[in-house]
Amino acid sequence: MLATGPLFEPVTQEDLAEYKRRSGAKRRAFQLDVEIRDLPEIFEMEYSSSMWKQVGDRCLSCGSCSMVCPTCYCYDVADDVELGSQNGGRSRSWDSCLFSTHALVAGGENFREGRASRVKFRYYHKQRGFVAEYGRPSCVGCGRCISACPVKIDISEVISQLRGIENATA
Repeated sequence: MLATGPLFEPVTQEDLAEYKRRSGAKRRAFQLDVEIRDLPEIFEMEYSSSMWKQVGDRCLSCGSCSMVCPTCYCYDVADDVELGSQNGGRSRSWDSCLFSTHALVAGGENFREGRASRVKFRYYHKQRGFVAEYGRPSCVGCGRCISACPVKIDISEVISQLRGIENATA
């Protein structure tokens, strides 16, 4: 017998059944129910919806949802230049489309200055854009964004409200 002792015991049928039970329970616990069938069309119909302002008024633009999202990948690049020398550095840091500076470009123009427009962009990018391009949203249904949001904005409730489903709250 190896020095590992009981760490490498043979796997039993009970072990396999327990693994499958726990795996199923985990999948059910972290799966949002979001219908994607005609999501790009729904988003296009609701582009001017007042709901975006309502969600934008609640959003704090803290970026917590983006920071915990396994499919968010935005980052910012900053150059730190020492004036009068040839020294400096470039750094890369996480960014969020919900930050007020995310769409800020040279000259001070900001294409998404208001929170409502930033919230709408995030939803359009992750839900409408990815569904239209790849046939599925970039949301994996883990619910981390809901848990991390200090004001509890729920992505599934926002989409339900866009669809006009009763009792949806955003």
